Amino acid sequence: MSAELIANVVIAGILTGLVYGLMALGLSVIFGVVRVVNFAHGEMMTVAMYAATVLFAELGLDPFLAILPDLHPTRHPSCHPCSSSSLFIGPI
Repeated sequence: MSAELIANVVIAGILTGLVYGLMALGLSVIFGVVRVVNFAHGEMMTVAMYAATVLFAELGLDPFLAILPDLHPTRHPSCHPCSSSSLFIGPI
């Protein structure tokens, strides 16, 4: 076994584990807020992953580049006009 194969398997395992962790986190947040198990959560995750795969295969769009718009500083909650501090309703 080559070092490249081992590195690829380790990275693929870590990425798969991160996806499972994100799915579990999403399910627990939804269940914690709504107190209903949303089984469509997994379906939406599957559709999004297939869409990312198709965009990568057909258009050559790198999935990691899709993260960049989300990291833009104006998307930060403190920069948004409806930030959580403006929605705070204090005691009367």
